[in-house]
Amino acid sequence: MPPTTTLLSYLTRPNVELNRTNLKTGPNTLAVGSHDIEGVRPWTDFTLGKILDCFGDVLQVATSPDRLYQPSPIPEHFRNLTDESCVDAILLKHNHVKVDCALQVAAARLKDRGLQLPISWSWGSLSSVEEDRRLRPDWAGTVHSQGPPYVNRVPGDTKQSKKWTSTMKDSTVRGYQEEFRKPLRQALLCCTKVNSRYGYIITDAEAFFFRRTKSEEPARPLSINRPQRQYAQPSQPTHGRVTSITSVISGTSTMSIDSSGSPYTDAGNPDINEQPLDYAVVPWGSSGSDSLSINLGLFFIHLLAASDNSVQEWYPVLGTWQTVTDSKDRTRYRQVGSNRNEAKLPRGATLAGSPPAISANPSGSSVASSATATSVTEAKAGDDDDDDEDDEEGEWDSTTNDKGQTY
Repeated sequence: MPPTTTLLSYLTRPNVELNRTNLKTGPNTLAVGSHDIEGVRPWTDFTLGKILDCFGDVLQVATSPDRLYQPSPIPEHFRNLTDESCVDAILLKHNHVKVDCALQVAAARLKDRGLQLPISWSWGSLSSVEEDRRLRPDWAGTVHSQGPPYVNRVPGDTKQSKKWTSTMKDSTVRGYQEEFRKPLRQALLCCTKVNSRYGYIITDAEAFFFRRTKSEEPARPLSINRPQRQYAQPSQPTHGRVTSITSVISGTSTMSIDSSGSPYTDAGNPDINEQPLDYAVVPWGSSGSDSLSINLGLFFIHLLAASDNSVQEWYPVLGTWQTVTDSKDRTRYRQVGSNRNEAKLPRGATLAGSPPAISANPSGSSVASSATATSVTEAKAGDDDDDDEDDEEGEWDSTTNDKGQTY
């Protein structure tokens, strides 16, 4: 019998060992414009368990090793890092080729789920032709439905670990907090330009995945009476609220310091109130089929971005199931994150909770709590094992949830 492996095993193999001795410390590049992030909070359902809940049927199926690209070993002299370009080179030679190969293999197994496939982990220049390099992401989750520049559903940025690390967020020193925010502002701007829910920063030491959430839709343009950012003091680390993302004039290097004066729309208008970014950190050294690796995290966030990518006020927990109605007015169940569609609720599945009530915060605006804090209702699948023509996962059909939204 020919040898087999799995995508899970392939994506969780160890990363190459790196020598970071010659990396230099220093400030990060200033982001364009005056926009800022509201803060960060843990993305508690970005976990190995949720990944397997959503795509275990793809990740754990036997696969011929011949279908999976095996990168050549990287010589030691190339693993001696000196700057950010060295990190990019390692990612291209070792990580990109594996993640993108896995995405292409998975696409054939996911073709009936209504996802935007195939999606590729690509370099940012394939999705953006901005003259100002600061407006171009290092990485892009591209869908090749038309000629370049391709649609980018998940922008990413590379940094080196001596200049940026996720632990800077916990510092009481203003300078470290500012350095933590600089790349996030830039990554958030890239996400805003393409109206993407997801983004990430990747370094030679970790990957920082994040998800955007908007606050309640404003009743007037957010550029009116925009408050100035207040930085945290060493003894009292706090986050001041900034309510607007700077407008970007596409195709030029000219930046508008003020926002566009328009309320939020789903067409990419950057004037939105945003909640803190949900984030998950995966260390470079994390490996093994019982661990969440960087490559597996990249695989997962690209498939999430291939589904509903709009920025919402609330998200159901990944891997849970929602009741939907198909075009024939039949009740079905759709899994959050994977778009898996079933006629019956799978045995042991969990129904997604309802959106939380909107409550006023001290500043007077209304916000919804994070999906990660939302309770879910356990629901047992029926014990009826009778055969039914609707029991099998069939061709994707347009379905509508209980709010009337079509997927």
